[in-house]
Amino acid sequence: MEKGGNGLSENNIFEGIRVIDASTVLAGPLIANLLGDFGAEVIKIEQPSKVDQTRSFGEGTWKVTNRNKKAITLVFNNEKGMQLYYQQVSKG
Repeated sequence: MEKGGNGLSENNIFEGIRVIDASTVLAGPLIANLLGDFGAEVIKIEQPSKVDQTRSFGEGTWKVTNRNKKAITLVFNNEKGMQLYYQQVSKG
């Protein structure tokens, strides 16, 4: 078996799966991170007005809980932001 994108796992059981991570507290980002460790493509979505709370824990925590993720910022209270969100979810 080949190693995952991060080199941590040789078992890519979630390869080909897209995970949308809109969580904002430590447990959610960590679970999404684990899915990425096993091959899933993880997209981290944040709103400018409601960012992930792990940002306040320091740069190290942010980097650990969000490694191997693609990140986008969307404004959910307008039509364009919601269209982009639904576009990402529909691909998942």
